[in-house]
Amino acid sequence: MKPCRTILFLLLLTFLVSACQVLEQRWEADDAPETDVVEDTEIPTDAPGRLPRAIAHLQDGEVESAERLLAGIVGEDPDNRLAGHLLRQLHEEPEVLLGEDYIQVVVEPGDTLSELAERHAGDGMLFVALARLNAIERPRLLRPGTVLQVPVSDERPEGDGDSLVSAAESLLAEGRSDRALSLLMSAAHADELDEQGRSVLVRSAVAVSGQHLSEGRIDQAEATLEKLKPWAESLSDHAKVSQQRSRVDAHLALQKAEQAAAAGDPETEREWLVQALKLDPDLTVAGSALEAVTPTVVEHYHERALKAWRGQEVSEAVSYWERVLEFDPDFEPARVYLERAREVQRRLEEL
Repeated sequence: MKPCRTILFLLLLTFLVSACQVLEQRWEADDAPETDVVEDTEIPTDAPGRLPRAIAHLQDGEVESAERLLAGIVGEDPDNRLAGHLLRQLHEEPEVLLGEDYIQVVVEPGDTLSELAERHAGDGMLFVALARLNAIERPRLLRPGTVLQVPVSDERPEGDGDSLVSAAESLLAEGRSDRALSLLMSAAHADELDEQGRSVLVRSAVAVSGQHLSEGRIDQAEATLEKLKPWAESLSDHAKVSQQRSRVDAHLALQKAEQAAAAGDPETEREWLVQALKLDPDLTVAGSALEAVTPTVVEHYHERALKAWRGQEVSEAVSYWERVLEFDPDFEPARVYLERAREVQRRLEEL
C-alpha cells in the first residue's frame, strides 16, 4: 500500500504543478500591459488634419507625439515644407537654425513664442527652436515678464502659405484660435496671405480677443487687435475688427467706471457706463451697473439743485434739475421744482 500511495502522491503533485503553470501563463497574459494604440487610431490620415494636431502637441510640449505625426506627413509627402521645417527643429540644435548672436527681451502681455520668433527671426514657425533655446517645455504657457534669448538674424526660411492657412483653419475649427493666429502672423508679415488667409487671420484675432475679454484680460484683448493694425486698410473683414474694437473699448470704459465707483465718484462712474453701452449695447453688466448707480446720481444732483435754489442761484438750479430729468425722466420732484424754477427764471429775465 505504501508504494501505491507514493505513486498517487507523485501523480497528484505533478498535476498541481502543471495546473499552476497554466494559470500563471493566463495571469501573465491577462496582466500584461496593453499596447497603447488609441492615439494612432485617432490620428487623421490626411496631412491637413495631422499638421495642426502636430503643432498643438508642440505647443503643449508633447514632442514625441508631434514627431510621430510630422514624420508620417513627411514620409507620405516629402515636399510638405512646413512639416519638414518643424521636424527639422526637433533634430537640429537651435543655434544651427537661429544663429549664434542673441539679445535678451522681456515677454509682454499677449506675446507668444510664435510671434517672438516671427519678430526676431522672421519666421513664426521657429517657435520650436526658440523654445528649445530657452529651455521652455510648454511653449503655449509663456509668462509675461519672462526674459528670453532671441536671435538677431532677420533671415526667414521659405514657407508654404497654403499649408499655413489650411492648418490655421483646422486649428480655428477645433477652438484653438490662439494657435491659428500665431500660425498666420508670420505669413501676414511676409505678405504671403491671400484673401482667404487674411479672412482666417481676422477670424482668429477676433476669436482670441473675445476669449481674452471673457476672461477679464482686457489689455491682451486690445493687444491682439493691435497686431492687425499694419493690414487694417487691406482687410476685407475690417468691419469685424472694428466691431471687436468697440467691444474692447466698451470693456475699457467699464473698467474706468469700476475705478470711479471704487473712488466714490458715482457721477464719473455713470458717465463711463453710458459710454460703455454706446460702444457695446449688449454689454449687460454695464446696463445693470448703470441701473444701480443712476438713483444715487439722481439724488446727488437733486440735492445740489435744492442747494442752489435755496441760495437763489436759479440758473444753476435749473441746470441741475435738467440733468436729473435727463438721467431719470420720471423723477417727479425734479419735474415740479424745474417748472417753478423756469418760471422764476423767466420773470427775472423780464425785469
